[in-house]
This record gives sequence, C-alpha cells and structure tokens, in this order.
Amino acid sequence: MENTEIQTLLRQQGLRLTQVRQALIAFVAGQAKPLTANQVLTSLQQQFPSLHKTTVYRELETLTNRNILTTVDFGDGLKRFEQTGEHHHHIVCNDCQSIQDIPIDQDICRSQEQLAKRHGFQKIQHSFEFFGLCSRCSTT
Repeated sequence: MENTEIQTLLRQQGLRLTQVRQALIAFVAGQAKPLTANQVLTSLQQQFPSLHKTTVYRELETLTNRNILTTVDFGDGLKRFEQTGEHHHHIVCNDCQSIQDIPIDQDICRSQEQLAKRHGFQKIQHSFEFFGLCSRCSTT
C-alpha cells in the first residue's frame, strides 16, 4: 500500500496522520500473512526505537475498530492482524506455521446473510480456517 493511499485512508476515517500509524499500516499491508502484535512491535521498533508496546496495541485496536485492519484467530491464543480487504480464509501448517490465503466460496457469504436475516442479526461475520501439514512438512 502506497503512502498516499494510507494517508487518504486515514483522512477518510478521521484519524491523525502519525508516523507510527502510517508505518504500522504499511508494514502490515506489505506482509503475506497475518502478524501478531509482537511481530508488529518488533519490526516497528527498528524504525522507532523508543516505541512502547502499549502504543502498538492501542494503534492495532484503533485500526481494527475502523476496519482498516482485520483480526485473525488461529485458535492458539494469539490475535493476528492483516489488512482488511477481500474476504478470504487461511490454511495453516501445524508444523512449520506457514500460512496461505485461500479464496472464499460465495455460497458461504450467501448462507451467512440468510442466517443473519433468519435469526434477526444485524451484522454477522465468520472465521473459517484450515489446519494440516503443508507439502514440505508432510514429506519429512
């Protein structure tokens, strides 16, 4: 994501254009897999050595609440973050922890909307992740 795109996005959301906020979005958007808060913190501290973890956690929460970032839960007790975009799911290797995005079947989205309507829910979301062994780990 380009810096001008990030600035436009933040302005649209009514958020200040802080250096840390812009760097955080650029870093998360540039990654191929969802990241933990600690991974984000470790990377950003290289650019901002005095950055406190509370600031990173607060920014991640703010950006998630504004739908700029999305949280992903792989059931291991760690919340991960990725740029909000086209809805997709993940397939995760239980051994090496490699993660790949997989596209969603549109039938699932239609079923989700029907379930929400049938049960009187205003907003509904789902998380659907696959776990197994990647081809590299299953042959070792």
